[in-house]
Amino acid sequence: MTERCIEERTGEWEAAVLAGAPAAVAAQFCDDGLLLGTVSQTIRSGEGIERYFDYFATLPGIEVRERRNHVVSVTDDVAINNAIVDWQWDGADPVTARMTFVYRREPKDDQWCLFELHSSALPEANTGLRRQG
Repeated sequence: MTERCIEERTGEWEAAVLAGAPAAVAAQFCDDGLLLGTVSQTIRSGEGIERYFDYFATLPGIEVRERRNHVVSVTDDVAINNAIVDWQWDGADPVTARMTFVYRREPKDDQWCLFELHSSALPEANTGLRRQG
C-alpha cells in the first residue's frame, strides 16, 4: 500500500510541476521540508521552495518523458522514492535527473508530505566502472 501511495504522491508532484503551478508544488512539502533542486545551488525551505518552482515549473514546453520509481519504506511514517526522471523543455537537450523524494506521514492529518527532495543531473557513466560490470 505504501509503495502505491508514494508513487501516486510523486505523480501529483510531477503533475503540479508540469501544470506550471509553483504554489501547488510547494504545498506538497512538509512545513519543515527542504529542496535541493536540479538547477539550483541553494538548499531551499519555506518560501524558497515556491520561488524555485516559479522558475522550474514555468520552463516553456516542460515535460517528463519517463519516470522510473524505486520506492522503499523506511518506517511506517517515512518512505523514499529514488526515481530516475527524463525531463525535456524547449530549447534544451533532454536532462535525466536522479531524484530522491523523502516522504513523511504527518500525524495531524495522516497525509504524506514531501520532507526532502534532492535532484541532480545523472552523470555520464564512468568507463572504468562499466568495465568492472
